[in-house]
Amino acid sequence: MQAKLIFGLRPDLKGLGSARVGIRLLAAAILLGATVNAAPCPARAAGTIINAVASTNVYADVISQLGGSHVRVIGILSNPNTDPHTYESSTVDAGAVARATLLVKNGIGYDNFMGKLEAASPSAKRVVIDVGMSLGYKGGVNPHLWYKPDTMSRIAPLIVAALAKQDPADKMAFEANLKTFQASLRPWFSQIAAIKKRYSGTPVAVTEPVFDYAAQAAGLNILTPYTFQAAIMGGTDPSPQDVQRQKNFFSQKQIKVFFYNQQAVAPITAQLLGLAHGNHIPVVGVYETRPVHKTFQQWMIAEMSAVQLALSKGISTEQIH
Repeated sequence: MQAKLIFGLRPDLKGLGSARVGIRLLAAAILLGATVNAAPCPARAAGTIINAVASTNVYADVISQLGGSHVRVIGILSNPNTDPHTYESSTVDAGAVARATLLVKNGIGYDNFMGKLEAASPSAKRVVIDVGMSLGYKGGVNPHLWYKPDTMSRIAPLIVAALAKQDPADKMAFEANLKTFQASLRPWFSQIAAIKKRYSGTPVAVTEPVFDYAAQAAGLNILTPYTFQAAIMGGTDPSPQDVQRQKNFFSQKQIKVFFYNQQAVAPITAQLLGLAHGNHIPVVGVYETRPVHKTFQQWMIAEMSAVQLALSKGISTEQIH
């Protein structure tokens, strides 16, 4: 079959008078056909661009680092002035998901809009990575999983496996990017360990549980009732008892640092911010989406550096740019 195809592409050979040349060409064509049949082409050629969508720019950045030039990534939640808990998806988001062959979402109730977008454009070719489900978490737990130090180091290999399956020709590049990514997390881990060693047990307050996993990993003692945190996260009013208890932490100077979510602001959190200022309690601003000009690692390191400044020198860092 291959020999006939090759000869069909070379009409200039018909006038050759040498049978020896024809035999040689035929033998070469048959050999080439055998070689092609023995080594099938990969499913995707090198240079393939994989369309990926993540529910937030946090996961989108990680996909981008792992996929490099072989992925085109969109992070739906990316505006630092938006409260992710009240976000409603758009037709632009729907179009992005419809084109994507890789989706990464946080899960466990944080980004439910992703399920609706998937259902609106089902595709057998699409791989969906639900971070919460993949790591064994269930609904009802703190959903801000990217602040849990081991989350990205555990989810990154799953992303690389999905990328390599869709683009086998670039598997080695993805695996090399994974090694680089894993190594780049170590300075953040070292910061957390250093804070825990020196400041373990230090009492702190928060507005809602966005930074809880990182604070707990660093050994800090969060005094804010989780019922207060959950109310702010859910956009409801905390109980008067929780509000008074939280205010007392500031007026009685029972806490050393106040972690303030810049993207989930309510009248009571603004009051608490004023109490922190009035009582000279350092404030560390934290976020739910990645600051535009920082990678995931740079963002985590910047916030943990702010924690170190607050604990060691009483200096506030209310905004991370």
